[in-house]
Amino acid sequence: MSKPRVLIVEDELITALDLEETLQRLGYEVSGVADTGTLALAMASQHPPDLVLMDITLRGSLDGVMVAEQLRKQFDLPVIYLTAHTDTPTVERAVQSGSFGYLIKPFDDNELQIALSMARAKYAVERELRQTQVQLQATVEALERRNAELHVLHRLASDLQLATTSGEACVAMVGAVREFFPEAAGLLLIHRERDGQIEPIFSWGAERIVSQAFPAQICPALQRRQLEARFDAQACAQCVREAFASTNEIYCVPLATVQERVGILLLHHPEAAQPTSDGDGTTAADRRRLAAALADQASLGLSNVLLRDALREQANRDPLTGLFNRRYLDEVMRREIVRARRENYPIALALLDIDHFKKINDNFGHSAGDAMLCSVARLLRDAVRGSDIVCRYGGEEFLIVLPLTNAEAVLDRTEQMRLTIKQLLVEHDGKLLPSITVSAGITTIKSSEDELQPALERADHALYVAKAAGRDRSVCVDA
Repeated sequence: MSKPRVLIVEDELITALDLEETLQRLGYEVSGVADTGTLALAMASQHPPDLVLMDITLRGSLDGVMVAEQLRKQFDLPVIYLTAHTDTPTVERAVQSGSFGYLIKPFDDNELQIALSMARAKYAVERELRQTQVQLQATVEALERRNAELHVLHRLASDLQLATTSGEACVAMVGAVREFFPEAAGLLLIHRERDGQIEPIFSWGAERIVSQAFPAQICPALQRRQLEARFDAQACAQCVREAFASTNEIYCVPLATVQERVGILLLHHPEAAQPTSDGDGTTAADRRRLAAALADQASLGLSNVLLRDALREQANRDPLTGLFNRRYLDEVMRREIVRARRENYPIALALLDIDHFKKINDNFGHSAGDAMLCSVARLLRDAVRGSDIVCRYGGEEFLIVLPLTNAEAVLDRTEQMRLTIKQLLVEHDGKLLPSITVSAGITTIKSSEDELQPALERADHALYVAKAAGRDRSVCVDA
């Protein structure tokens, strides 16, 4: 065991040499002898002692108390004062400087040994107390952080439970992520069950994040359902490489339940020191833990909302053609008619029916008829505006709702669609089906009407007129 090192600060040479000899006899090592405060500070800096014996009266501009205060502040060293002065002001200054002992000259070996032992013991207790306080403060801060994290996670769970659409759920998810990682850029991607693609939904924290939909099977994090930490964007198969060209800290966080893959949360910490911590004191391990906790909390909630969206979509879509159905038409038109009356704009309807469709089913089979219906549905969906609504109204009937359009304009557009349909080539089982013709009935909703049904009856009547006139034509009935 090494001997305790003592720095002697004494301006009387004989006293200093006597102290040095005594200390060595008592089992201590003298690290140095200084006769001024300036020299004492320099020696303490170069060869830090375990304890300092300090004469209060020193040569130079610094007295012993002033030097002791600096030694405590700069090097956290315990100091025992040596002095012949016992006046009250001197004693008070020594006490206020945080001394660990006070020896009145002259003193014997026993008194010195006791003072040194007590100072070292007191210093050890003080250091342990400070360490305990530091640890306690760190524990309190950690508990406060965990409490704040739990608050965010509980609020996220509540928001996901209350969300009625996947859009609301994604907004809640992104909000929680940004609370945990305010400096990070991110990208939220959702798994599309219908085609197995991963689709970017939300991005934040960067001017422009470029990423396209891609097959879920090429995402290693989602396939393994394990958080992937990356420090090289080029090493990833797809979205990391596209979204972030840098080589900083990137996390691919899979959002998945036992039964399904929900999506991917991509987090980019551009300023984080890769192996340790960033400016706010959180370590890479903390970020991994928080990201994993978010994923655990969000995966099931997002999955439930996406399932509700899918069920709602199934309820509003025709399963064969993918077009909206009559149920959706009834729901949306109530709102659309109210808005049109309030803002004073027209709504036109075009009711289309495939001519002689029964013959297709009879001569080529129902699967051929289905192929024809799907081809016409795709053409109509691609031909209308984003604000228009295309529904499969009946067996071979399609209804197109065109807001902000009058009957004359709809007649022109319907004629264009009718002629395009006529050129459509539909193949089934290696055979080319007969060319398709359609008949159409067109009308507009009257400004006085607050229901869709009267306009539908007029459109149906116009369609009947077109059929009676030889089919393969459009007829408009004025509102």
